[in-house]
Amino acid sequence: MTAVDGLGYLAAALVLATFCAKSMVPLRALAIASNIAFVTYGFFDGLWPILLLHSVMLPMNTMRLREAVRSQNQAVLRPPPSLRPTSAAGKQHSSQMGHAARLEPV
Repeated sequence: MTAVDGLGYLAAALVLATFCAKSMVPLRALAIASNIAFVTYGFFDGLWPILLLHSVMLPMNTMRLREAVRSQNQAVLRPPPSLRPTSAAGKQHSSQMGHAARLEPV
C-alpha cells in the first residue's frame, strides 16, 4: 500500500466517522477533515472527479460549521426562559419606560 492509498483510506474513515457524530459541530468538523483528505488524495492520484466534488463540498461544510458554531454560541449566551425580561398585558415594556427590564420567574 502506498502513502496515497493510505490517504484514501484515511479520507474514507473520516467520512465513516461523520456518520457516528451525534451533533452538528463535530459532524461538520469531520466532514471538513474528510474533504481536505479527499482533495489531497484526488490530487496525488489524479482522481479529478473526487478532487472536484470535495473541492465544492469543502466551502459548503465550512459555511455550515460556522452557522452551527454561531447558533451554539447564541444558545449559550441566551438566558433561560425563567430569567428573560417579561412584560405583562397592559403594562409598558421596559424600553418604553426608560429603565431596565424587571426579571420575573415564570
